[in-house]
Amino acid sequence: MSMLIDNFGWLGNAAIPFSMSRLAAVLCLGIALFFIYSGSKNAPPHE
Repeated sequence: MSMLIDNFGWLGNAAIPFSMSRLAAVLCLGIALFFIYSGSKNAPPHE
């Protein structure tokens, strides 16, 4: 959501164009979320 706000300059903010570095950051975030989710799926349940 914040990427859309930054890109279009919503809420009175200055527009920050989408770039390759921002795309890389989104991809890294997606990979991190994948590993967090898959790691918690394989963890034994807490007692």
